[in-house]
Amino acid sequence: MEHGEIKPYEDLKKEHITRLHIPYLLLLLTTEWQEKRLTIIQRDNKLCTNCGKAETVSPNISGLATHSWEVPREAEILQLPFRDKNGEFIKVLNPYPGYDYIPSDKQYIFHVHHSYYIHNLLPWEYPAEDLQTLCQWCHLAFHQNNQVPIYSSTHKRKIRFSTF
Repeated sequence: MEHGEIKPYEDLKKEHITRLHIPYLLLLLTTEWQEKRLTIIQRDNKLCTNCGKAETVSPNISGLATHSWEVPREAEILQLPFRDKNGEFIKVLNPYPGYDYIPSDKQYIFHVHHSYYIHNLLPWEYPAEDLQTLCQWCHLAFHQNNQVPIYSSTHKRKIRFSTF
């Protein structure tokens, strides 16, 4: 499998027929997971549910930061793609009229976090309410400060905690 190639789970199973299990990271490159991931990100309004920031893009425009947020080109007042501490979208005068992007402090990439794992359950088989959108920074911080329970597939008995 070429790195980063998205394919159906059935194709992945055929490629790994002689192996006992398929590595988890390869399961995240299936069309099934990518569809579930997109559903969760859209449900969460395309924002990190912890810090409220949107995913950034890399527009490669001279004079702008490498990582930026997309904004309406002609807006006089911008509703920024992240929320304040009260959960309200931040609004400011447009400091970049005529641009489609505003610079961000750093790159933000969305991850979809599982609140628990069940042994032998595929990543896309979890209920939506047990998944949440986090930027990579909040996801890393979560795993550095918390443990995610892993349950047995038969008795729903906690067998261990995940390490990130």
